[in-house]
Amino acid sequence: MAANQPPPPERHRDSTSPAGSVAGRARTAQLRARIAALEQALDQERKRRQAVIARYERLLDERARTANDDRSDRDAGLLDRLRR
Repeated sequence: MAANQPPPPERHRDSTSPAGSVAGRARTAQLRARIAALEQALDQERKRRQAVIARYERLLDERARTANDDRSDRDAGLLDRLRR
């Protein structure tokens, strides 16, 4: 379960209802465990995607800096040739 969400309210169960039986409680526990595992997997996937986005942004920044450096070098070379 997500840390920021309260657990679902417990419903009144009597021993004759399926949810009140041992099998029903076991199934409920099993489903809750599955939900917790899925939420954990979702959180990990979100973190992985965020890391991919951050890496992509770093690559774009590096590419832009390289392009600017190349342009500056090219402009400096042109100025040197014009000064001769």
